[in-house]
Amino acid sequence: TLSVGLLEASLLCHEWPFLGGSVVDATTTFCLRYSAEQLFPSVVWVTQDAHLVATACGLDPHVVLRDLSGTTADSATLVLQTQFLATSRYFFAGFMMIAQLFRA
Repeated sequence: TLSVGLLEASLLCHEWPFLGGSVVDATTTFCLRYSAEQLFPSVVWVTQDAHLVATACGLDPHVVLRDLSGTTADSATLVLQTQFLATSRYFFAGFMMIAQLFRA
């Protein structure tokens, strides 16, 4: 679930994380925090808002995040991709929780 959240966060950002540089350091901070913030909410099919996570990291969402409005072809494609990844997080987190309950 963390790795899917990390991939999802990477798609949301203007720059790729973990490459170095000041904007990329901010992107890395956002990606790590975003994936961690999605861990428990994924069990109940909830996603923490990317703008909220960026703001909580002390970052300007308009600098770090790509356009998520869905009003252009690129933006709509990005939204669909991130929704697919969010659904994957929900699926994995839900089934892992059920598996742990039955193991106990």
